[in-house]
Amino acid sequence: MASGPAVGERWGMRAENLPPGHAAWDLEARYLASGFLPFVHVLATERIVLGGGLGSAPGLIELVREHLARRLGGYAPRLDERGAMDAFIVPPGLGGDAGLLGAAALALPGS
Repeated sequence: MASGPAVGERWGMRAENLPPGHAAWDLEARYLASGFLPFVHVLATERIVLGGGLGSAPGLIELVREHLARRLGGYAPRLDERGAMDAFIVPPGLGGDAGLLGAAALALPGS
């Protein structure tokens, strides 16, 4: 549902070719926010790192934060505090290389 290939099939073009403000980004943000709800309610997750191809799309993280805040409807007061949602859904600290660097770290002896 929320992946580069799914976006390509649904909209007939690769995700990276969709302009900011395209309806696809709002739809993907809604899908992701819906998927994150159990992480808030059931697992009490402290942080969600949104990476990958879609995660790096300009403005997507902000849209996901907005949709998740609406979907929560006040049921997670800790995320209602100013700046809390910005600290809850974050991009990977290592950027687009996070997966590659993580795999390399796992391949090191003793890891």
